[in-house]
Amino acid sequence: INLSAGMAGRDATLLCELQGHSGDINCCSWSPLDQTLCSCSGDKSLRLWSLPDGRPIPPSPLPAHSYYINTCAFSPAGDLLATASSDTTLKLWSTASWTCIGTLCGHDGSVRHCSFSMDGNLLASAASDDAVKVWEVGSLRCIATLTKHDSSVTCCGFAPNGWLLASAGSSGDLIFFNVFSKRSLVKLLGHDLGVNSLQIAPPTATDATPTSPAGNEQLTMVTGGNDNMVRLWSVTVVGKSVSVCQLAELATHTGPVYSCNFSPDGSMLVSGSADKTVAIWDMGTLTVLCRLNAHARYVTHCSFSPDGRHIATASNDRTIKLWTVNSTAPLPEPQEQSPPTDGPSTDTESSLIAGEGCEVEVEAVCRWLEAVRQAQSEGKQLHSDDMRAVQRLASALQPVSLVNSEQLQLAGAEFICPITCEVMRDPVVAGDGYSYERSAIMDWFRKGRCTSPSTNLPLTSTLLVPNRHLKVLIEKHKSSS
Repeated sequence: INLSAGMAGRDATLLCELQGHSGDINCCSWSPLDQTLCSCSGDKSLRLWSLPDGRPIPPSPLPAHSYYINTCAFSPAGDLLATASSDTTLKLWSTASWTCIGTLCGHDGSVRHCSFSMDGNLLASAASDDAVKVWEVGSLRCIATLTKHDSSVTCCGFAPNGWLLASAGSSGDLIFFNVFSKRSLVKLLGHDLGVNSLQIAPPTATDATPTSPAGNEQLTMVTGGNDNMVRLWSVTVVGKSVSVCQLAELATHTGPVYSCNFSPDGSMLVSGSADKTVAIWDMGTLTVLCRLNAHARYVTHCSFSPDGRHIATASNDRTIKLWTVNSTAPLPEPQEQSPPTDGPSTDTESSLIAGEGCEVEVEAVCRWLEAVRQAQSEGKQLHSDDMRAVQRLASALQPVSLVNSEQLQLAGAEFICPITCEVMRDPVVAGDGYSYERSAIMDWFRKGRCTSPSTNLPLTSTLLVPNRHLKVLIEKHKSSS
C-alpha cells in the first residue's frame, strides 16, 4: 500500500480486506440504513458484509443471476437493492428478507448499470442495446425507453429533481433526458474514447442547490472515461431547459477511469482506474489529497460510505478493500459547557493581538487569514482570540493597503487575476486566452456563467489549461521581492 502525502491533512488507512468472490468484483454499494455493504461479481452472486469488521452476513453468498452481475445499487430508503446483469435482466430485492421481488425484462443486451431516482420511485437502466430504460419501481413497469445513443450505454444517473436523467456511452457521448416527456435535451461529447462512470452530485454535495421559485437548479456532475480523465461539469436547469459546460479536467490516472463518486458532503471526490490506483480529490482545490496503490488489478469501483468516513474499493483481483478517511486536524466534538475553539488560533493571531510593536511577516498573516476564511466556510465558530485579531488587523488596514498597492504595481498586470484582482497562485488559461486564478474561474463556471470574465463574450469551451510559465514567473517575482 502506497499512500502519498495528503494535502489539507487528509490521508486514508486500510481498515480491512474482504475476500470471498470467485470472479471479478464489478461493483459494491453501501446501505443507507446500517453498516452493510453489498458486492456483486462475475461469479453471478451477491455478497453482504458487516462493517467495520468485514464479516459475511447471511444469506451470503446469494445466487442472483444466470450470468455476470455488472452493478448493484441500494434504493435511497435502503429497503430495496437493484442488480443488473449481462443476462439482460434487472432484479429487485427486498433487504428485509433478501428475496427477489421482481425481475425486469426488456433490454436486448447486457445491462451495464442501474440507478435509483432520489425519491426511490424510479429506476433507470443502461444497456449494451444502445438504450436507457426507466422503470416505475412500485409497478415494475417500464415507463420510458430512451434510444438516442449510437452505441452501448455504460452508465446513467438521476438529477435531484427526479425528471432529469444523464446517461453516457462507449462512444463518449453524454445525453440528458426528460424521462417523462422522453425527450433528449442536451447531447455533447464527454470523453472521446468512451465514458465509464458518471454521478450527478446530490443536493448535500453541491454549493448551488435549487433556490428559485421557478425550480432553477445549478448542479455538478462528474464523469470518468477511457481517456484516463476525470471531468467535472456544470449543469444548469432553468425550467425544463438544460445547459451543460465543462468545469475542469482532472488528470492523475494513467489508465481508463472506471469509477468516480462524490463524498456525501461534496468536499471530496474518489476515482478508480485501470492503472490499479484510487485517487481521493479535494473538491475545493481540485488536487489529489491521497493516492492508494492497493490492488493487484483494475479498480472497478470506489465510493464513500453514507457518513463519508470510509471508502470501499473493488477490483478484478477479487477483493474489496475498506479504507478509513483520516484527517490530521479533526473537528473537535461539540462541548456543552464551553464554546468551540476550532478556529485557526496560531502564533500569528497572538502576535496580532499583542500590540503595535509586534512585527508579523506578510506571508504568515496571509496564511492565518486563509485559515480564518476556511474555518468560516466550514461553519466553524471562530476562537474569541481570532475575533479580536480580526478587529486588530482591521485597524491596520490603511498602511497595509499602501504596501499592497506598491507591491501590485511592481508585480505587473499579467500577474493579477481579472476576477479576484489579486496576484494569482495557480493560474490557468481559459477559452478566451486570458489567465485566471483556478478557484476563481471555476467558481465563475459553477454559477452557470459561460461567458468570458474579461470580454463578456461567450466561451466556446470551459477547458482550463495550467499556465505553468506564468506560475514560474509569479514565484520568481515573490522570491525576488
